[in-house]
Amino acid sequence: MKNQTNLKGKKNFVFNIDAALDQAIKYHISGNIQQAAEVYAEILHHDPDNAYAIHSIGILALQGGNNELALSYIKKAIEINPEDPVFHNNLGLAFRNLGKSENALKHFQRATCLDSNYAEAYHNAGNMLKDLCRPREAVEFQNKAIELRPDYIEAHFNRSVALLLLENFKDGLEEYEWRRHLKALKSLEFAQPLWDGSDLSGKTILLHAEQGLGDTIQFIRYAKVAKESGATVIAAAQDPLTTLLKSCAYVTSVISLKDNFPDFDLQAPLMSLPWILNEKPSSILAEIPYIKADSELVKQWHARLGENNNFKIGLCWQASFLYEKNHQRKTISSKSIPLRDFYPLSKMDGIKLYSLQKGVPTEQLENMPGDFILHDFGPDFDDNHGPFMDSAAVMENLDLVITIDTSIAHLAGALGVPVWVMLPYVPDWRWFLEKNISPWYPTMRLFRQGETRDWNAVIKEVIGALSNIMKTKLGAKQVSPSSGTGKKIQTSVKVEVSIGEFIDKLVILKIKAERITDPLKLGNVRTELEILQSMYEKQISKSVKLDGLIEELWKVNNKLWDTEDALRKEELHKRYDQNFIELARSVYFTNDHRANIKRKINELLGSHIIEEKSYTAY
Repeated sequence: MKNQTNLKGKKNFVFNIDAALDQAIKYHISGNIQQAAEVYAEILHHDPDNAYAIHSIGILALQGGNNELALSYIKKAIEINPEDPVFHNNLGLAFRNLGKSENALKHFQRATCLDSNYAEAYHNAGNMLKDLCRPREAVEFQNKAIELRPDYIEAHFNRSVALLLLENFKDGLEEYEWRRHLKALKSLEFAQPLWDGSDLSGKTILLHAEQGLGDTIQFIRYAKVAKESGATVIAAAQDPLTTLLKSCAYVTSVISLKDNFPDFDLQAPLMSLPWILNEKPSSILAEIPYIKADSELVKQWHARLGENNNFKIGLCWQASFLYEKNHQRKTISSKSIPLRDFYPLSKMDGIKLYSLQKGVPTEQLENMPGDFILHDFGPDFDDNHGPFMDSAAVMENLDLVITIDTSIAHLAGALGVPVWVMLPYVPDWRWFLEKNISPWYPTMRLFRQGETRDWNAVIKEVIGALSNIMKTKLGAKQVSPSSGTGKKIQTSVKVEVSIGEFIDKLVILKIKAERITDPLKLGNVRTELEILQSMYEKQISKSVKLDGLIEELWKVNNKLWDTEDALRKEELHKRYDQNFIELARSVYFTNDHRANIKRKINELLGSHIIEEKSYTAY
């Protein structure tokens, strides 16, 4: 029977609610929002408990950005009809927009329970799980969405992000190619074929930028592979990067994405290169620096900053909010930090803070306390010589860059200067999870928000790490009273060692920083690593050959760690079988290989201290 009601005052006229709802939906879909709203209201005048009309008004509010109003209407619709999966999915969207991820997840999951074929609800639940830093579960929900809809572009893309966050490059990089079908991330298309990683001798390849400026700075490193394969490499980049990228030795020429492109044989989007080259998290191409500051500008800024004993720190606290999409603005907001939170940092003795921030965020300086001193380079910074050119030159004159996840972080990493990056609880996939060092940038250290998403805790950790460096720099001796004597005990000593031994120690500390989870132990490791990394950057001459030897040390020391763990497990269970014997034997074989690598490093760098070992032959 038709859902209908008599309209009072109009003889023989019957209001057909189903027909009105169909008409309202047609208005809604075609964009006639005002007419749709009027018809929905008329339906509710005749049928106040019509869940579909109530839900539809909630959708109008949702689409108009009034999420609180949407929440109230859709909740009311669910009270009337609690078993409609679409209602729950859309309530989840309203909660998501309000930043209430747990509530959103609950309703997305409820939608999948009510309709096991609801691909969109599985996709939305997967996104919420990723936003809650639960990427493994996120992958499972995206798998289900894709099973239901194999060509679901957004689900493929979001699955790739979760996989990459888990360091699953094998599956994640291939899935990440689905981004090229997204309207928001669509890269340029050409008649020329996509490079497949094969030999490029005598050919010209166009490497074209996509997404953000930091992405371009990060992935231009792979031009090295193209050049070493014999190619002429043309880089097409965003306008603000065209001058900076000319300093990259792997690029033959740099043009703007807006320019007319010269002739070329093959092409590749920059962010497809890790997939094309079969990149792995354990062996990421990280030869730095691959971008260089202008030497004359470095000299000019050296003179301008002056000679002093202060520890010079460049600070960047906010990313650009110039994005149209709501989800982009939310991402920027989650990784930006109010300048006032850095006030405790400014009170440390012996440091001097410089702003590497551009544009609107510098207005926050006006609202800071009078004793907060942050040196701003003025409105012409990075204008007269081109974007990022002054920033790069200044960074070369600083002791440290402290920044959020933005293009400044990538620039500092590409230059090979010491940089600390503060990351939100749910980071971009390239920073992975838990690591405090970055395989992309050897001079980078990562500081992460905890589950409470509290930036103050991150800044306290930064101040603690910085205090340890300052104690070393200022020559402060760490002392503590000895028991009962009243004398002081020096708690650190300086001793000369071979370069091979020094680098081996540095590699082991980096492995410990990745593997140790105990907060107290990890803090001690980070302190020692920070000191040694700083010495390495200042005193060791880098080369491709040295990088190769360090990579061998990394593999050997990781193998020793795994072997020691395996031996301890056997010891725990008192299993002294053939496997135990082989593990034990492998320790001295591996240690001999390690000693040989250290000797090669000593010989390569001319260390006047050479370690010697002598054991019974086997």
